[in-house]
Amino acid sequence: MKLLITLTLVLFTNLLLAQKTELSFTNSFEVNEEVYKDIKGTPYFFDDWKPGKIYSFLDTLVVPYQINYNGFTKAFEIKNGDRFINLDDSYYKELDLDNAQNPDYPYHFSKFGPKSLGGRWIQVIHEGPDFSIYLTFEAAINESQIQDVGKTLNVKSFTDRTQYYIYTEGKVEFLKMKKKELRDYFGKKLVDGIIKENKLDLDEYVDQVKLFALIEQN
Repeated sequence: MKLLITLTLVLFTNLLLAQKTELSFTNSFEVNEEVYKDIKGTPYFFDDWKPGKIYSFLDTLVVPYQINYNGFTKAFEIKNGDRFINLDDSYYKELDLDNAQNPDYPYHFSKFGPKSLGGRWIQVIHEGPDFSIYLTFEAAINESQIQDVGKTLNVKSFTDRTQYYIYTEGKVEFLKMKKKELRDYFGKKLVDGIIKENKLDLDEYVDQVKLFALIEQN
């Protein structure tokens, strides 16, 4: 009897693991390109959807499907043709999305950030022994009214809330990706020198990654 129970548990566990080491579109939804047609703007993090890698506790999945983060629903969506699923973030905790222009710098997302960030998905800009830099992205619907030929129109639009954070010495603080604030944290000479020598643009993701890696080295 014990042997039968053990075998049953092993088979059940193997079945469960098999389900978690590959993506299933069994419970998928139909892609509706017009779901946000009455709202200006977009709730998505990227303008274009990207393939990438998804990391579970057991395996790494190389996903040929298209992936994007929806800041309104706070979920990663994965499209396969005319179907899509929301990523099960109770099991999948990290992603690397392809960066076609700079393959050596994929867009890394994680749910393993500081507890004070509330277990949200964060984009990891830098993680080092001295400090880490994270970014969160949310999209909210803003409603306003405009006058049009003697009548009032209600207009809905997405507004994005992008926020950088610096994590150091066990504390999380807001950070503006501006040269002045970076000087306050790391020193004017160091920041200006790295930016000038490497011709970095603070609005560019890859340049941000390079900047903080170089700061960490000094």
